[in-house]
Amino acid sequence: MKSIFSPGRTVILLLVFVSASLAALPSESALVKLNSREISYFFRCALQKEDPTWMWTSDTDSIRIGGSEFSALLGGAQHIRYSALPTCITHYAQMDFSDGSGGNLDYFHGLSVLSGIPLYQERQEMQVYSNEINYFNPALIKWIKANMIPDPKARFTADATFQKLYDIVARRNARILAYTLVELKRSGDFQKYYKEYLEMDGQSRVEMKHTILRDSPLHDSHSAEETDEYGYNFAPGHAATFWFRREMDGTADEVMALLKAVFARYDSEALGQL
Repeated sequence: MKSIFSPGRTVILLLVFVSASLAALPSESALVKLNSREISYFFRCALQKEDPTWMWTSDTDSIRIGGSEFSALLGGAQHIRYSALPTCITHYAQMDFSDGSGGNLDYFHGLSVLSGIPLYQERQEMQVYSNEINYFNPALIKWIKANMIPDPKARFTADATFQKLYDIVARRNARILAYTLVELKRSGDFQKYYKEYLEMDGQSRVEMKHTILRDSPLHDSHSAEETDEYGYNFAPGHAATFWFRREMDGTADEVMALLKAVFARYDSEALGQL
């Protein structure tokens, strides 16, 4: 397998993690078919509120958003979930939770409003986010694949295309996410580790991402113990436990199809490795 360690990653990776960190109540019909201008707004809005010194690299190429320079994103699903992205989507959906009327609605309920698709499967208890296991809706992931992968040549800002955004912001993480599943399947270790994951309690599952695949060739300088003492940065172990959760909720095929669709438009080298 070729090295993945060239500068880059993308807003599109955010789409991958959005598809796996959503939760909320259903809407009745799709209200919006998103175009590149709307997708650009979501991520420019979010990045303008982001601190580029936390969970971002500073030693690769960068892209200027507002008054800040952004290099490669190192955060994973939780980073996206608690970023400004959900708020920006909610505002675009013209929802106002400032008076507390949102109740138990999830951060990403705005995306459910825009897509008209429930964020959870019916088996998700009370249709609210769980810290244990979330059964995300495969139909929503398919909707993201069909509606939220913009033309790479389209402008993200006046100075940058979506392709440049992908190359700088998310390519590393997107490749690690996809290649980790390939590595686990090819080695025959997926089922072994997945069985262990199923038998663990919640805290042990969280800790597993720091102990699994420590010798994977997919590690780079940003996930080395010397530079990431607490294991915060996205790495093969994080990707592996992500895939175990998607195996549990039955959306692994949809997420991989989403990744392949992203690679088909943005990263032919990565697609050729799958």
